[in-house]
Amino acid sequence: MDAGKWRDWSGRIAFDPDQDRVAYDLSAVLRDASVTYRDLPATVQGVSGDIRIRPDRVSVERLTGRRGPARIAVTG
Repeated sequence: MDAGKWRDWSGRIAFDPDQDRVAYDLSAVLRDASVTYRDLPATVQGVSGDIRIRPDRVSVERLTGRRGPARIAVTG
């Protein structure tokens, strides 16, 4: 992934001393990036969207891009 295209990060990070762990809830905005999945050597370009990162999951709120003339949209 072209990591230079991460635009905005927001969220909270907290340390729970009773359980000796870090809790976090982060949101990231991606704009006009390129993404290549290692098991599928096809680069998706113009990737933009919102991603939420928590200890138990990563959620794609909305993600769009293109591969040649095909448009790609991902949620969930």
